[in-house]
Amino acid sequence: MSRLVSPTVLLAALVATILIVAVVASSASAVARRRRETKSLSAIDFVRSSFAGQLARGVPIEELLLQMVEALRDGFKLDLAELWLCEGGSLRLAAAEPRAERQPIPITPAEEAIAANAHVSSASWARVWMPALLEGRDHATLRLAPVSNSGQLFGLV
Repeated sequence: MSRLVSPTVLLAALVATILIVAVVASSASAVARRRRETKSLSAIDFVRSSFAGQLARGVPIEELLLQMVEALRDGFKLDLAELWLCEGGSLRLAAAEPRAERQPIPITPAEEAIAANAHVSSASWARVWMPALLEGRDHATLRLAPVSNSGQLFGLV
């Protein structure tokens, strides 16, 4: 009888252990997923809740753009985040974190149209279409997202 109890007890303990590990792993996975979702939404939440409200209260746009770039850098754990605005045939660095000064980059109407219709792109795309963006960024991992509407380029993030 003691031989039957021992394997049964061991089997029950094994099943209980497997269930406990599965529950703990599932809980840990759910917590990690919620943390990732919360962090990835932080930049979006900033724009939705903070940016629009502060703009309505008269906070200078330069300060709001800097806050947006800081939120992007923190939210996506980037080494660097920049916002370039397209104005009068050139791209101008409007906000950067960490703060930086860069010369405006001339852009032709054809380049504006190409950038406005591009998807999120890499350094390879920039090397072909906007090589001036890569100056001083040797071997940098780069993601470039156009800010556009109906084919009109407003800027690049």
